[in-house]
Amino acid sequence: MFDADELVISKVGKDATNASLPDTDKIFDSKWLFGLQVLGSGVWTYPKEVSTYRDFTLPDYGFQPALMIRTKARPHYKDNGVEYQFALATDRPNISVFTGVEFTYDRTNSITPHKFVNDTTVRIYRTDPYSAVEFHWLALAL
Repeated sequence: MFDADELVISKVGKDATNASLPDTDKIFDSKWLFGLQVLGSGVWTYPKEVSTYRDFTLPDYGFQPALMIRTKARPHYKDNGVEYQFALATDRPNISVFTGVEFTYDRTNSITPHKFVNDTTVRIYRTDPYSAVEFHWLALAL
């Protein structure tokens, strides 16, 4: 629902034009105290390779947006020290949000920061060299 005073995005099957729609049935309401603006979205693919990091680009918004990143790993076989096990997960958190530097931990518990290199480049560090990983990103203005 979009009019001059309000923007409401509802969950699938819920009527966003219903003035009494409960907040639990909304994804976004511009009248909420803390709002956000979705600037863009996309998917970055980190191919199967052994590397420390890879740089990905964003559109130029004129500033560094907040990023919500959801990782999705492809199926792979992972070495557990004794044998290779079939796995569907990656060693990364499933969802992360950051506005500057976010620290993650790899399998050896060493700290690695995801970070902005500049307004249009994000450096993502990886801990899982066993499969290609998809990063679904959403750029937000908070």
